[in-house]
Amino acid sequence: MSFEAGEFLEHITSDGKGRRVNASTGEEVYMPGPADPQIFCRNSKHEVVRYADVLRSINGGQVFRYAYPGPLDVHVNKALSDFAVSYELGEDMFVAPKLSPVKTVEKRSDVYFTIARGDVTRDYGAKLERAVSATASDAQQAFTQSTYTSIDYALRDFLPDKIVDNADEALQLTQQTTKFLQDVMEFAWDRRVLAAIGSAGFATGTFASLAGAGATVATSALANPYITLAISAAQSAIQLANNGRVANTMVVNASLARQIASSPQVQAQTVYSPGGGRVLGDGGLTNLGAMLAGLSEQFMGLNVVVVNLPTNSAKKGASDSFSSLFAQQIGLLYVEQPSRRSHNAITTFRVGGINIRTYRDEARRGTFIEVEMDQTELPTNSYGGYLITSAGV
Repeated sequence: MSFEAGEFLEHITSDGKGRRVNASTGEEVYMPGPADPQIFCRNSKHEVVRYADVLRSINGGQVFRYAYPGPLDVHVNKALSDFAVSYELGEDMFVAPKLSPVKTVEKRSDVYFTIARGDVTRDYGAKLERAVSATASDAQQAFTQSTYTSIDYALRDFLPDKIVDNADEALQLTQQTTKFLQDVMEFAWDRRVLAAIGSAGFATGTFASLAGAGATVATSALANPYITLAISAAQSAIQLANNGRVANTMVVNASLARQIASSPQVQAQTVYSPGGGRVLGDGGLTNLGAMLAGLSEQFMGLNVVVVNLPTNSAKKGASDSFSSLFAQQIGLLYVEQPSRRSHNAITTFRVGGINIRTYRDEARRGTFIEVEMDQTELPTNSYGGYLITSAGV
């Protein structure tokens, strides 16, 4: 596109009310793109002229030179087919499967037995003795029954055919919607399990009370040499109540994990192996970086589960408000795969698996995608857990 000297230019500007107008007459004009008068004008042939990157001299409305077209003059923007920014959650981010293993059941409600913990360690004394040819004394182990009742959790989204057919390839609308619904359901499972640690009847204690005399929380509870004292005291309490079994898993949020990793006591025990890896002299933390990334590593003989995910308390449409999903506290749990003789602190009873189904709505001309989890999470062994509160200050 070229212009001859002396060609008239109609300058386009904004009237402050969102309209594009002729700067001279005030008449509204149509112009695709921004209304910046320093960028656009219209010539006498009603063609939009871009000033950007144009070497020009204007005198009384005359154009003396026009150089090259801008990027938008030679290309129409469209969505990239192989790139989109996403905030979907990775499978390794969820902690519920590591803290509350699944026991698959057939019925939505049933009972399970709890065998008395105190009978086997009771002091039977002289009752165990008998005279020659005498009968043995009687002893019975008591048991109780508890009931689980599953809750049907489900969520769905509707995809109109015309929206799916018109969607750009980068969105992968059907797959992304399915992943979104799965993430929401599994994140809700995380929330319930973490909430259960604080409300399941587990024993609790503050950092200061567990660490004992001399422990202070003036700056950070984990920036002093008393962190192992607090965890050891909690383990001792679990051992007494849980027939000799201590917790094997520690759950902690990412911020607190970093405090633990950077505390003087942990740093003092960290040595470097010939291969460059970090290990603790007492067989504790084997991979500091992996622990902070949320992987299960060892600290004081405990499998470390780091909660990296935040929670958003804002309602839909309001500004996001993020906070830690698991507060500044440490949870100690006994975790194992459910078996005929289970000692699990928290167990998830699930009917079937995670169900994903699609079904048509012909009246609306579209497809529903639905994700369902029929389950409940219960503290099946309240003696197998401990919550250390006020862990970080």
